[in-house]
Amino acid sequence: MAKKIHYIEIDDENDKEYWIALHTTCEGFQLAYFINKNELVKLKRSDNDIKNYLDKGVFNIFEFTDKINHKYCHLISNKCVSENFSNSRNNNSLFDVPERNELYLLKEYREVDFFIKTNDKNLHYTIYKELLALPMVSLAYVITESKILNKNLMLR
Repeated sequence: MAKKIHYIEIDDENDKEYWIALHTTCEGFQLAYFINKNELVKLKRSDNDIKNYLDKGVFNIFEFTDKINHKYCHLISNKCVSENFSNSRNNNSLFDVPERNELYLLKEYREVDFFIKTNDKNLHYTIYKELLALPMVSLAYVITESKILNKNLMLR
């Protein structure tokens, strides 16, 4: 009796991540709205934001997951502004001005406002082309995965 051998084709392309860096003046929910208008992805606010406990910052995440086609897309904020009111009496200022502290998720990309991360090359290209057409996006460019130094950001 002959034995049958079955081969499973494994596509390693899904393990690769594609990144887009965005410079914009929009808030995260506004950017997610304009990306959702294409109806290719439907970004929703994630329940699990990235929290920086040392600097007390929270970075917003909007996510889309297509479980059937094994695709995902994340819109990740890179900046977080925290305001602290100092209650010290030795302040020589006329007004109570809060102390503003800007935190960055990826410090090597301080000028970037948002990142978009996908695992599908076609989805990446489509979102990139759509972002270039948006008037509120001043600059969008592709970042290779090897240039991201913070490997803890590799969300799944």
